[in-house]
Parts: sequence; C-alpha cells; structure tokens
Amino acid sequence: MAKKDNLVTKDFLKRIINDFRDEVKAEFGKMRNENFEMKDKIIGEIKAVREDFDAHSFLHQTTNDTLDNHETRLRKLEKPSL
Repeated sequence: MAKKDNLVTKDFLKRIINDFRDEVKAEFGKMRNENFEMKDKIIGEIKAVREDFDAHSFLHQTTNDTLDNHETRLRKLEKPSL
C-alpha cells in the first residue's frame, strides 16, 4: 500500500503548474524588456547616423551651391567684351 506522503494530488499539480507558469511569465517579461531596451539602443544609433548623414549632405549641398555661384561669376568675368 502506498504511503499518503508519496501521492500526487490534484491540488499539488495545480500549485506546481501555477508556479511554473508564473516563472515562465516572469522570464518572458524580462526577455521582452531586454528586447525593447536593445531595440531602443539600435534605433537611437540609427537616428544618430541619419542626423549625421543629413548634416553631411547639407554641407555638400552648400558647397555645391557655392561652387555653382563661383562658376556663374567666373563666366560673367571671363565673358569677352565686344
């Protein structure tokens, strides 16, 4: 005959399952937070790179505009006078 201490009851199984479910939820919650933190860092880096690129592009456009202006002025100065 089995001892009463060795029997697995329905309440015992429910407790074990609920404890396991709580642990899994906690772990997934932690992993989800870590995932969001990592995404935030990546998005921050991408944003910084885009801002740097935009600033760099603006400087090139300004330089190109200045060169175009110089070209126009030089053509006027070098125009043969009749």
